[in-house]
Amino acid sequence: MATKNTIEEFNECKVTQAHVNTYDRKTGALTNGKANAMGCTGKINLSSEYKIIVKNCEGVEVKNVKKLVKLTGNISLHMPLSIARIVYGLSNNGLKSGVYALGDDANTPNMLFTAKVIDLFTDEEKYISIPKMAITTGFIKEIDNSSEEVAEVELEFSAYKDENNKFYYEALASEVDAATIGQKW
Repeated sequence: MATKNTIEEFNECKVTQAHVNTYDRKTGALTNGKANAMGCTGKINLSSEYKIIVKNCEGVEVKNVKKLVKLTGNISLHMPLSIARIVYGLSNNGLKSGVYALGDDANTPNMLFTAKVIDLFTDEEKYISIPKMAITTGFIKEIDNSSEEVAEVELEFSAYKDENNKFYYEALASEVDAATIGQKW
């Protein structure tokens, strides 16, 4: 049996094909089988938050352990209108067709996030997934007549553990069945 080449270096140059799927608040299941494209992605960053558990002996710290409690991050992108309405909780419930509003009943669901990351030096691809993500940014609206470029929207989020106790997944396309993993992610 042939072994695959081990990738020693991956230069994360470009994030693309970002998609989200929402979870039903009542059942906790994904709402549909097809993910929605998030639009043109500019950048994504993630950072981990830890809780430090300390053991003291006679008032002096003798050891500690850190436990991952969540990931936080942000995404900059140009969102399609349908995704923006989901992210910000705009709804047309009880309104005339085509009219959307933001109220104190705004419902922003948890989401499954997936994207492809490309190493432009080698054309190697990586699939990434954040299985449980909650957008923490509130409604933002800025219209600038003097701008020469359409501004990206920056969304802050928190990521939580999924049913496998994982916050984040990644896989290099050359190390997995890309047709299966790429389609499922």
